Amino acid sequence: MTGKKLLFSIIIPTRNRADLLEKAIRSVQVQSYPNWELLVIDDASTDQTTEVVANFNDLRIRYLYQQKSERSMARNKGIENARGNYICFLDDDDFLKKNFLNDFKKAISSFPDAIIRTGFTYKFLNDNRLKKGKLIKPNEHPFHFALREMCGVWSLCIPSDYLAEDRFADFPHWQDAHLILRLFAKYPVTQLNSRNYIYVQHTKMGTQKIFKNNDEIEKRLSLNLAAIKDFFINHAQEVGNLITPKTKDILLSGKILHYAISATVRNNPAKGKELFIRSLKIGWFLQHYKLYMVFLKKYLLK
Repeated sequence: MTGKKLLFSIIIPTRNRADLLEKAIRSVQVQSYPNWELLVIDDASTDQTTEVVANFNDLRIRYLYQQKSERSMARNKGIENARGNYICFLDDDDFLKKNFLNDFKKAISSFPDAIIRTGFTYKFLNDNRLKKGKLIKPNEHPFHFALREMCGVWSLCIPSDYLAEDRFADFPHWQDAHLILRLFAKYPVTQLNSRNYIYVQHTKMGTQKIFKNNDEIEKRLSLNLAAIKDFFINHAQEVGNLITPKTKDILLSGKILHYAISATVRNNPAKGKELFIRSLKIGWFLQHYKLYMVFLKKYLLK
């Protein structure tokens, strides 16, 4: 590890979310552990993002602007400018619990060379529902967890040296998993029992908007599938015996299956059925059993 005095750098990529960004920044500002910097990377916003950041008047908060390049490149810009020994990420529509950094700091004293993961909680913006995200089990390899479950780079505290070599791939989708799988194959991972990240689900999310028309569904799905294929083309050797010959097909079919479910739930059952059949053409996999049941239940109710 490099001997930087600043312990944590937190990176927020943002674009035209000024109304949500303020809460995200505030959740960093009130952290119980104070030795941090926050880098807000503005991906060519056209709203009041600049003013929102400036209004905090906190020297620990740094604002960086870039021409529109998408979230991966914004995160990479943050990494390049970060001054902390450890790097964390926060999405502009989410927020942190007060002990997010403090719990990481405690774990660092015992596991200074590990990637440390907190749990997260889903929060639904328009009601009071909460849902706990899953934690990595003690006997489970983190790589296999990240293959199967939503992990999120924002749930991680990563030694900055590890990001000198591995950066986000230039894809608008599946970029988290692309990086996380590479990191989890190389480095030790420690799972905390806490759930200090709040993942907010709301109608402004990109994933909530894409099912209005079939062309948009196909566009987004193809980008997801391209990122998965890129991982296996360029990084399969790095992950070695952690994958099997079927792993790529399991991921590709699973991604299509998730899109089939989402299309069906959002009143597009014809597209959902088409995607479901496309998933099955790649293969039937026991790992997707619950997803098959969810799709059939949702489809039959339409």
